[in-house]
Amino acid sequence: MHSNPALGPCLASRLFAYGTGREVVTADRQWLVWLAKRFAVNGYRLPDLLQEIATSPAFFAVSGPRESYVDNALTATSVAATNLQLPQIPVQP
Repeated sequence: MHSNPALGPCLASRLFAYGTGREVVTADRQWLVWLAKRFAVNGYRLPDLLQEIATSPAFFAVSGPRESYVDNALTATSVAATNLQLPQIPVQP
């Protein structure tokens, strides 16, 4: 597996997506190519790759929730609201 030329780019891309919590977008591609080359030059050292990702500006950028997360949250809230039984509040005369 280590001699496969796709290892560096694939690992860099997947770890970046996992670390940032979002899929890779076109704007990330150039940096990911550089990152994969650096990973290879550094002897495929995983700690170095992880450090590069964790110290990148993209790692600290906040992205909005994915649609599926929003949809799931709304569905969960709707289900919870329909099953929610609030205690009766006594009315004082």
